[in-house]
Amino acid sequence: MSTCGVVVKGSTLMKVGDCERRLGAVEREFIQTSAVSFLTPLRNFLEGDWRTISRERRLLENLRLDLDACKTRVKKAKAAEAKAVVSPDSFPRPHIFSFNRSNKSTQCVLVSTITNCLHMTIFAVRGCSKY
Repeated sequence: MSTCGVVVKGSTLMKVGDCERRLGAVEREFIQTSAVSFLTPLRNFLEGDWRTISRERRLLENLRLDLDACKTRVKKAKAAEAKAVVSPDSFPRPHIFSFNRSNKSTQCVLVSTITNCLHMTIFAVRGCSKY
């Protein structure tokens, strides 16, 4: 009876060891997949796109303030009927072009960012559910 108990214990330990080995392989695969599919795009976003977005946001804010200032000057000039006193560069036309150009480049970066976020969300929903 004692040899039968040893055989049962031994086969059980073999099964547990095999399960542990498979579990370790699946965990290693999950870590590698998440690093490639989630962490690398996140790191690229934070190191590249986020800096670009922050820089463009500051530039866009400054251009918006310049545009607002020019519009205010034009409005005051029209109200005072002193169009001859206002210099041509105070009109908002060049500032509108600068603002629109910066706005377009910021929109392109944001579209890229949204696409990356969607890919990461899809990975989070689909990738984790299979484990």
